[in-house]
Amino acid sequence: WKASWPDNLPGGAYSGGSYKWEDPQYYYTKINEGKDWLFKDETGIPSQVPYESLAKNIPTLVHDTTLPYPFNNDWGYLDACSGNGKYNLYYYEMIKRLGAPVSLKDFSDKMQIMNADGYRGIFEASGHKLNDNGGVLLWKLNPAFPSVIWQIFDYYLAPNAGYYTMQAACEKLHVQLNLNDSVVAVVNRQYESFNNLTVDAAVYDINGMQLFKQSSQLNINESDVKETISLAAVLSKYTELSFVVLNLKDAKGNPVSHNVYW
Repeated sequence: WKASWPDNLPGGAYSGGSYKWEDPQYYYTKINEGKDWLFKDETGIPSQVPYESLAKNIPTLVHDTTLPYPFNNDWGYLDACSGNGKYNLYYYEMIKRLGAPVSLKDFSDKMQIMNADGYRGIFEASGHKLNDNGGVLLWKLNPAFPSVIWQIFDYYLAPNAGYYTMQAACEKLHVQLNLNDSVVAVVNRQYESFNNLTVDAAVYDINGMQLFKQSSQLNINESDVKETISLAAVLSKYTELSFVVLNLKDAKGNPVSHNVYW
């Protein structure tokens, strides 16, 4: 990343990625640093197509048993490569987080969880610095050739899970968990203020038992971010899988925004 001409000060924009899978916390780090994330004009992640359109994208789905499941040479031709996208890191991170795939459907579903987490992370991280970040552009929305990377909808226009989490992350009034410090925040992208909003934050274990619940009321100005409940101390107590469920309601108690993290 280079400074700008002619003053050699940070220019704020650069098309340097990252293009590979990143832990969603990474984007908070980069946006907090500023630099080329003041306006990020090119970033993306590998993003496996949904199971329903897999056969359209991959000509042959017969596993080559000399390769990791479910791959064969066709996958490499369609960008399951170790270049800028580093599909191999994306694949092994999926196994680390979710376990080795046992079927093509299982593989596809686990990759959709990766897609959902990755694209949400990009846009929620930029949202938490709403007035310090000029925008984020994806590389890319969809491919000009069937592919398994850099897309929120595929060559045949089928959206993957990242499409929906990105859409939610960019909603006009949004509740989110900031992954850099585990603080619940409300992002208001509108030129309108809101009073008497209620944030409900709850944590559940794998069996659905409620471990924590707290509510907070807030007012938020136009084009603003308001931090509310900190979950850092709560989440540090639990080493097993837990779920964070967030809900935002308006002054009349109507649901406005909903979010879930694991």
